[in-house]
Order: sequence, then structure tokens, then C-alpha cells
Amino acid sequence: MGTAMVNAKLPNGGKTYDLQVSTYQMCILYLFNHYVELTLEEIAEHMGFDTETCKKNVQSLTTPRAKLLSITDGKFKVNAKFTSQVKRV
Repeated sequence: MGTAMVNAKLPNGGKTYDLQVSTYQMCILYLFNHYVELTLEEIAEHMGFDTETCKKNVQSLTTPRAKLLSITDGKFKVNAKFTSQVKRV
């Protein structure tokens, strides 16, 4: 387990952010380059994670502090309304 610096261009007016994330979180975020929305089960299946590992890592991307992913009707997608005062999150 390590960390990664991910340069992300989010759909919020073209702003870019440098995201300091775990390796698992990086892989989960990468899925959203190819899918608009995914359920927790779909993320776990794509990543080969058990449900608990998947839930823990996805949950950390949806906290009020990070809020990189939003959830609606059990499906996760990139939070288009994400903003931050700092470029490095």
C-alpha cells in the first residue's frame, strides 16, 4: 500500500487539482475515466476487492472533507460540484 499524487481535471469548469490519495483510491478514481457511475458492487468487481475494503476506500472519497465522489440511488459518480480553496487536496 502506498500513496499517489493524481492530477485530476474535474468537470467543474476545468479546474485541476493535485489529489494525494492511496493506491486503492487512485485505482477507484481511474475507473471513472471509463464509467459515468458505478455501484459499490461494480467497483469491487472491477478492482477485485472484497466488499469491506471497497466500502472503506470509496467511503473515504465521499467524506464531507474530500467529497470527490457523490452517491445517488446507490450509484457513485464524480462530484461535478467539487471545489477546493487549494490546488493540492
